[in-house]
Amino acid sequence: MQPRWSVVVVVSNGEHILAVARGFDPKDINLPGGNDLEDDKTPIETLRRVVPETTGIVVRSYHRMDTWKGDMSQPVYAFFVPKWSGKPHSSSAGKTFWAKPQQLVAESATFAPHNKRLLKTLMRV
Repeated sequence: MQPRWSVVVVVSNGEHILAVARGFDPKDINLPGGNDLEDDKTPIETLRRVVPETTGIVVRSYHRMDTWKGDMSQPVYAFFVPKWSGKPHSSSAGKTFWAKPQQLVAESATFAPHNKRLLKTLMRV
């Protein structure tokens, strides 16, 4: 089924960015995110569902950073999460860990160009 939208999130602990190494390719390090489900009424509902599912943390506040067209022509909404709670843990989506920003822009990261743009935007905030 074609997603109506996707979300991606940037969570920082000051020096590092929360990342997910996909289970099928541990070198493919990217930002946490996911697609909507039928019950999700808005991208914010997807954000609040996907982040705990994939990382174990709970979103306390967020700011929308950017939007672009995804690989299935769906809108992708990027959010910065300045306040969160919980302890990050891995899930079926992959291994969750604190990455150096340069890991997210490496050639092996599927979404490196988008990650680079989001990290540049974050530096200006």
